[in-house]
Amino acid sequence: MKTTKSTLTVARMAFRAARDSLPDHAKAKSPKKFTQPQLMACLVIKEFRQLDYRGVTMLLKEWSDLRDVLGLTQVPHFTTLCAAAKRLLRKAKADALLDAVLTHCRKAKIMGRRSKQAAIDSTGLESRHVSAYFTQRCK
Repeated sequence: MKTTKSTLTVARMAFRAARDSLPDHAKAKSPKKFTQPQLMACLVIKEFRQLDYRGVTMLLKEWSDLRDVLGLTQVPHFTTLCAAAKRLLRKAKADALLDAVLTHCRKAKIMGRRSKQAAIDSTGLESRHVSAYFTQRCK
């Protein structure tokens, strides 16, 4: 299993998966400051680094390499990220994003073409790929 602690690697993968599963803009008349994949990748970074909305905004302001990876010319306001979370983390969009992540994992040979199980620990209590409780329950 391949894992990483690199924020830039996580940002690249999150942005790529979001770009494959989400349209650039939710509506034709929506503001064109940021794309949905950029905002989704910012939300993934927020969770990966265990930051709040203001913290991820500050991280983006201070880290030009991260802005470059995400293609950001300006930093989103923390309220923009909060609104994006409400909109992008609905079930249909989240399912599409998870499907794209699984596709990328298969292409990168992290997972086989067919897997009996794929699990994500959504509790946030475990930093590894699955929780100890889930592993015990499956056995």
